[in-house]
Amino acid sequence: MDESKHNDLNMPEPISTYLVMTLNQRGPVSSYLDDYAQQFIHFAVQQKSPVLELGAAYGFVTIAALTAGATVIANDIEPRHLQILYNRTPKECRDRLSLLPGEFPSNLNLANESIAGCYISRMLGYLEPAELQQGMEKLFLWLKPGAKLFVLASPPYRSLYKAIIPIYEQRIKDNEQWPGYFTNLKNLLEERLRRYVPNKLHFLDEKILSREVERVGFIVEKAELYARQDLPEKAQYDGREGIAVIARKP
Repeated sequence: MDESKHNDLNMPEPISTYLVMTLNQRGPVSSYLDDYAQQFIHFAVQQKSPVLELGAAYGFVTIAALTAGATVIANDIEPRHLQILYNRTPKECRDRLSLLPGEFPSNLNLANESIAGCYISRMLGYLEPAELQQGMEKLFLWLKPGAKLFVLASPPYRSLYKAIIPIYEQRIKDNEQWPGYFTNLKNLLEERLRRYVPNKLHFLDEKILSREVERVGFIVEKAELYARQDLPEKAQYDGREGIAVIARKP
Protein backbone atom coordinates (compact mmCIF):
# COMPACT_ATOMS: atom_id res chain seq x y z
CA MET A 1 0.00 0.00 0.00
CA ASP A 2 1.17 3.50 -0.81
CA GLU A 3 2.28 5.01 2.49
CA SER A 4 1.99 8.53 1.10
CA LYS A 5 -1.64 8.09 0.08
CA HIS A 6 -4.35 8.57 2.71
CA ASN A 7 -1.75 8.39 5.47
CA ASP A 8 -3.66 11.12 7.25
CA LEU A 9 -6.57 8.75 7.89
CA ASN A 10 -7.07 8.11 11.57
CA MET A 11 -9.26 5.81 13.58
CA PRO A 12 -12.25 7.56 15.18
CA GLU A 13 -12.28 8.19 18.90
CA PRO A 14 -13.82 5.31 20.91
CA ILE A 15 -17.48 5.63 21.91
CA SER A 16 -16.88 3.51 25.03
CA THR A 17 -13.96 1.74 26.68
CA TYR A 18 -13.60 -0.82 23.89
CA LEU A 19 -15.98 0.14 21.06
CA VAL A 20 -15.03 2.24 18.03
CA MET A 21 -17.47 3.18 15.26
CA THR A 22 -16.75 2.04 11.72
CA LEU A 23 -16.50 4.53 8.86
CA ASN A 24 -19.15 2.80 6.75
CA GLN A 25 -22.08 2.88 9.19
CA ARG A 26 -21.84 -0.80 10.07
CA GLY A 27 -21.88 -0.28 13.79
CA PRO A 28 -18.96 -0.40 16.21
CA VAL A 29 -15.99 -2.74 16.32
CA SER A 30 -14.29 -3.88 19.49
CA SER A 31 -10.68 -3.37 20.50
CA TYR A 32 -11.04 -5.97 23.27
CA LEU A 33 -9.01 -9.12 22.65
CA ASP A 34 -11.11 -11.74 24.39
CA ASP A 35 -10.20 -15.37 24.97
CA TYR A 36 -11.37 -16.39 21.48
CA ALA A 37 -9.19 -13.75 19.81
CA GLN A 38 -6.27 -14.89 21.95
CA GLN A 39 -6.86 -18.50 20.90
CA PHE A 40 -6.82 -17.46 17.25
CA ILE A 41 -3.59 -15.48 17.70
CA HIS A 42 -1.96 -18.42 19.51
CA PHE A 43 -2.98 -20.70 16.63
CA ALA A 44 -1.94 -18.22 13.93
CA VAL A 45 1.65 -17.81 15.11
CA GLN A 46 2.19 -21.56 14.83
CA GLN A 47 1.27 -21.64 11.14
CA LYS A 48 3.69 -21.46 8.21
CA SER A 49 0.94 -20.35 5.82
CA PRO A 50 -0.98 -17.07 6.17
CA VAL A 51 -4.17 -16.75 8.17
CA LEU A 52 -7.13 -14.60 7.13
CA GLU A 53 -9.20 -12.10 9.08
CA LEU A 54 -12.52 -11.25 7.44
CA GLY A 55 -13.98 -7.88 8.39
CA ALA A 56 -10.76 -6.78 10.06
CA ALA A 57 -11.79 -3.11 10.34
CA TYR A 58 -9.00 -1.21 12.12
CA GLY A 59 -7.00 -4.37 12.72
CA PHE A 60 -7.06 -4.93 16.46
CA VAL A 61 -6.78 -8.71 16.07
CA THR A 62 -4.70 -8.61 12.87
CA ILE A 63 -2.07 -6.32 14.37
CA ALA A 64 -1.87 -8.40 17.56
CA ALA A 65 -1.33 -11.52 15.44
CA LEU A 66 1.31 -9.78 13.30
CA THR A 67 3.12 -8.52 16.38
CA ALA A 68 3.17 -12.06 17.74
CA GLY A 69 4.78 -13.28 14.51
CA ALA A 70 1.93 -14.50 12.29
CA THR A 71 1.47 -13.81 8.57
CA VAL A 72 -1.97 -12.30 8.01
CA ILE A 73 -4.30 -11.44 5.13
CA ALA A 74 -6.61 -8.67 6.35
CA ASN A 75 -9.93 -8.18 4.58
CA ASP A 76 -12.52 -5.45 4.89
CA ILE A 77 -15.31 -4.10 2.70
CA GLU A 78 -14.18 -0.53 3.48
CA PRO A 79 -10.77 0.37 1.95
CA ARG A 80 -10.32 3.24 4.42
CA HIS A 81 -10.40 0.76 7.28
CA LEU A 82 -7.56 -1.17 5.68
CA GLN A 83 -5.55 2.01 5.17
CA ILE A 84 -5.92 2.83 8.86
CA LEU A 85 -5.00 -0.77 9.71
CA TYR A 86 -1.87 -0.45 7.59
CA ASN A 87 -0.95 2.89 9.17
CA ARG A 88 -1.34 1.35 12.64
CA THR A 89 0.78 -1.72 11.83
CA PRO A 90 4.38 -1.55 13.09
CA LYS A 91 6.72 -1.13 10.12
CA GLU A 92 8.67 -4.24 11.02
CA CYS A 93 5.48 -6.32 10.63
CA ARG A 94 4.22 -4.95 7.32
CA ASP A 95 6.06 -7.49 5.18
CA ARG A 96 3.85 -10.18 6.75
CA LEU A 97 0.63 -8.24 6.10
CA SER A 98 -1.48 -8.50 2.94
CA LEU A 99 -4.53 -6.30 2.45
CA LEU A 100 -7.58 -7.71 0.71
CA PRO A 101 -10.38 -5.17 0.16
CA GLY A 102 -13.74 -6.47 -0.98
CA GLU A 103 -17.12 -7.77 0.08
CA PHE A 104 -17.31 -11.30 1.47
CA PRO A 105 -18.32 -13.65 0.02
CA SER A 106 -19.33 -12.30 -3.39
CA ASN A 107 -16.20 -10.33 -4.28
CA LEU A 108 -13.48 -12.41 -2.67
CA ASN A 109 -11.64 -15.33 -4.20
CA LEU A 110 -8.58 -17.07 -2.81
CA ALA A 111 -6.71 -20.14 -3.97
CA ASN A 112 -7.99 -23.45 -2.67
CA GLU A 113 -6.19 -24.72 0.43
CA SER A 114 -4.09 -21.56 0.68
CA ILE A 115 -4.77 -20.34 4.21
CA ALA A 116 -4.10 -21.95 7.57
CA GLY A 117 -6.87 -20.32 9.58
CA CYS A 118 -9.60 -17.69 9.54
CA TYR A 119 -11.02 -15.29 12.13
CA ILE A 120 -14.42 -13.62 11.69
CA SER A 121 -15.77 -11.32 14.37
CA ARG A 122 -19.39 -10.18 14.17
CA MET A 123 -19.35 -9.65 10.42
CA LEU A 124 -21.70 -12.49 9.47
CA GLY A 125 -24.64 -10.55 10.88
CA TYR A 126 -24.66 -8.44 7.71
CA LEU A 127 -25.06 -11.45 5.41
CA GLU A 128 -28.31 -12.81 4.06
CA PRO A 129 -28.81 -16.56 4.58
CA ALA A 130 -27.74 -17.47 1.02
CA GLU A 131 -24.63 -15.30 1.38
CA LEU A 132 -23.76 -16.97 4.68
CA GLN A 133 -24.01 -20.38 3.06
CA GLN A 134 -21.94 -19.30 0.06
CA GLY A 135 -19.35 -17.84 2.42
CA MET A 136 -18.98 -21.07 4.37
CA GLU A 137 -18.60 -23.01 1.12
CA LYS A 138 -15.82 -20.69 -0.01
CA LEU A 139 -14.05 -20.81 3.35
CA PHE A 140 -14.01 -24.60 3.31
CA LEU A 141 -12.29 -24.51 -0.08
CA TRP A 142 -9.79 -21.81 0.92
CA LEU A 143 -8.65 -23.42 4.16
CA LYS A 144 -5.98 -26.10 4.25
CA PRO A 145 -6.66 -29.47 5.84
CA GLY A 146 -6.14 -29.02 9.57
CA ALA A 147 -6.87 -25.29 9.37
CA LYS A 148 -9.15 -23.73 11.97
CA LEU A 149 -12.08 -21.36 11.67
CA PHE A 150 -12.82 -18.97 14.54
CA VAL A 151 -16.22 -17.24 14.31
CA LEU A 152 -17.74 -14.74 16.71
CA ALA A 153 -21.31 -13.63 16.04
CA SER A 154 -24.25 -12.01 17.78
CA PRO A 155 -27.58 -13.35 19.01
CA PRO A 156 -30.23 -10.73 19.82
CA TYR A 157 -29.53 -10.91 23.56
CA ARG A 158 -28.69 -7.25 24.01
CA SER A 159 -30.65 -4.56 25.81
CA LEU A 160 -30.95 -2.72 22.50
CA TYR A 161 -32.82 -5.64 20.92
CA LYS A 162 -34.96 -6.88 23.82
CA ALA A 163 -38.18 -6.02 21.94
CA ILE A 164 -37.43 -8.65 19.27
CA ILE A 165 -36.29 -11.44 21.60
CA PRO A 166 -39.83 -12.90 21.96
CA ILE A 167 -40.19 -12.93 18.15
CA TYR A 168 -36.81 -14.61 17.77
CA GLU A 169 -37.53 -17.25 20.41
CA GLN A 170 -40.94 -18.03 18.91
CA ARG A 171 -39.30 -18.54 15.53
CA ILE A 172 -36.95 -21.03 17.15
CA LYS A 173 -39.92 -22.90 18.65
CA ASP A 174 -41.49 -22.93 15.19
CA ASN A 175 -38.30 -24.51 13.78
CA GLU A 176 -37.72 -21.73 11.29
CA GLN A 177 -34.51 -22.24 9.34
CA TRP A 178 -33.22 -18.72 9.94
CA PRO A 179 -34.92 -17.44 13.12
CA GLY A 180 -32.55 -14.52 13.53
CA TYR A 181 -32.85 -13.01 10.06
CA PHE A 182 -34.70 -9.69 10.27
CA THR A 183 -35.41 -7.42 7.30
CA ASN A 184 -37.59 -4.85 9.08
CA LEU A 185 -35.68 -4.34 12.29
CA LYS A 186 -36.31 -0.62 12.62
CA ASN A 187 -40.08 -1.13 12.63
CA LEU A 188 -39.82 -3.59 15.53
CA LEU A 189 -37.87 -1.31 17.87
CA GLU A 190 -38.80 1.80 19.76
CA GLU A 191 -38.44 4.93 17.68
CA ARG A 192 -35.64 6.30 19.87
CA LEU A 193 -33.53 3.21 19.11
CA ARG A 194 -34.02 3.05 15.35
CA ARG A 195 -31.14 5.31 14.42
CA TYR A 196 -28.71 2.90 16.06
CA VAL A 197 -29.54 -0.14 13.94
CA PRO A 198 -29.70 -1.16 10.26
CA ASN A 199 -33.03 -2.35 8.94
CA LYS A 200 -31.60 -5.71 7.93
CA LEU A 201 -29.58 -7.78 10.39
CA HIS A 202 -28.91 -11.47 10.86
CA PHE A 203 -28.71 -12.69 14.45
CA LEU A 204 -27.20 -16.12 14.92
CA ASP A 205 -26.95 -18.71 17.66
CA GLU A 206 -24.54 -21.54 18.32
CA LYS A 207 -26.89 -24.15 16.82
CA ILE A 208 -27.58 -22.34 13.54
CA LEU A 209 -23.94 -21.40 13.04
CA SER A 210 -22.74 -24.92 13.90
CA ARG A 211 -25.26 -26.34 11.43
CA GLU A 212 -23.93 -24.19 8.60
CA VAL A 213 -20.29 -24.82 9.45
CA GLU A 214 -20.86 -28.58 9.56
CA ARG A 215 -22.96 -28.52 6.38
CA VAL A 216 -19.89 -27.72 4.27
CA GLY A 217 -17.60 -30.20 6.02
CA PHE A 218 -16.03 -28.49 9.02
CA ILE A 219 -15.83 -30.31 12.36
CA VAL A 220 -17.06 -28.14 15.23
CA GLU A 221 -14.72 -28.19 18.22
CA LYS A 222 -16.51 -25.59 20.33
CA ALA A 223 -19.85 -23.77 20.08
CA GLU A 224 -21.10 -21.64 22.94
CA LEU A 225 -22.82 -18.48 24.08
CA TYR A 226 -20.72 -16.12 26.16
CA ALA A 227 -20.89 -12.83 28.03
CA ARG A 228 -19.34 -9.91 26.15
CA GLN A 229 -17.07 -8.09 28.56
CA ASP A 230 -16.35 -5.39 25.99
CA LEU A 231 -19.89 -4.02 25.95
CA PRO A 232 -20.88 -1.11 28.18
CA GLU A 233 -22.94 -2.35 31.12
CA LYS A 234 -26.11 -0.71 29.79
CA ALA A 235 -25.75 -2.65 26.51
CA GLN A 236 -25.38 -6.06 28.16
CA TYR A 237 -28.30 -8.41 28.70
CA ASP A 238 -27.94 -11.69 30.59
CA GLY A 239 -24.53 -13.11 29.72
CA ARG A 240 -25.57 -14.39 26.28
CA GLU A 241 -24.47 -11.38 24.22
CA GLY A 242 -22.06 -13.30 22.00
CA ILE A 243 -21.59 -16.69 20.38
CA ALA A 244 -18.36 -18.38 19.44
CA VAL A 245 -17.80 -21.32 17.12
CA ILE A 246 -14.38 -22.86 16.58
CA ALA A 247 -14.17 -25.49 13.85
CA ARG A 248 -11.51 -27.49 12.03
CA LYS A 249 -11.21 -28.61 8.43
CA PRO A 250 -10.41 -32.34 8.41
